[in-house]
Amino acid sequence: MGHIQDRWWRPKSDESGKPVLDGKGKPVRERTELHGVGMRYKVRYVDPSGQERSKSFPDKQRGAAEAFLLKVENEKRTGTYLDPEAGKVSFRVYSDAWLQDQAFDGSTRNAVERRLKKLVYPYIGDREIGSILPRHIRGWLRTLQQKKLAGGTRAVTFVHVSAIFNAAIDDKKISENPCKAKSVTRPQPDKRKIVPWSAGKLAAVRLALTAKYKIVVPLAAGCGLRQGEVFGLSMDDVDRDEKVLHVVRQVRVVDNVQVFAPPKGGKERDVPLPDSVLRDLDA
Repeated sequence: MGHIQDRWWRPKSDESGKPVLDGKGKPVRERTELHGVGMRYKVRYVDPSGQERSKSFPDKQRGAAEAFLLKVENEKRTGTYLDPEAGKVSFRVYSDAWLQDQAFDGSTRNAVERRLKKLVYPYIGDREIGSILPRHIRGWLRTLQQKKLAGGTRAVTFVHVSAIFNAAIDDKKISENPCKAKSVTRPQPDKRKIVPWSAGKLAAVRLALTAKYKIVVPLAAGCGLRQGEVFGLSMDDVDRDEKVLHVVRQVRVVDNVQVFAPPKGGKERDVPLPDSVLRDLDA
């Protein structure tokens, strides 16, 4: 159990060390050498790790000191105590450590790291993670909006930042996620209507490509493959009997190097293979 030390006054003792009492039987107090110097009350307590800690309060703030001690002891009992030093790590330092612990694939890791360095760290990276308030998040989001960044970019970056704060809560660095405050409006991706290219535009693009790359147009338009899936296709993935393409890989860029990887989300699939696309593949 913690206690409150009065640094300005102490019980007076006689030569034998016994407390001196007044005429009413109450202890007599005397000034200490620190009387009038610095903070008067010092709350001393032992945290859950066994380390002794303290916090000081000025004169006439005995009630505040008692309330703080009561709060600390209650948090220790309920398991919600936070080390007051834990939240002093910068958002940048904690986020870099968080990123290293994530089981992202290479390209996803690169993308998250790029967004943090470009869109987050310049604004809140050097702040202590325990000092970041909802108003800092609102200001950061407003800045991204003023830069006219796409809603999708702002939304996915916000998800990263909120996940980092959630991890900090789990790690006992902070008690609340400022991204989840009611005053913070979560950015939403822009709603865009997808308009397929016309046959004329497809033909024009295909005509403009060199012979080596013309095949990407029918694969994308005729089979609905993503760009990386087009680049990762092998003729071994063509099932002539069933008239399907087995989509089992894609090409991604990791650390500026092109590598093979599973399809998005690790989901392999089969897609219909029109005769016209098969003829183009054969050609």
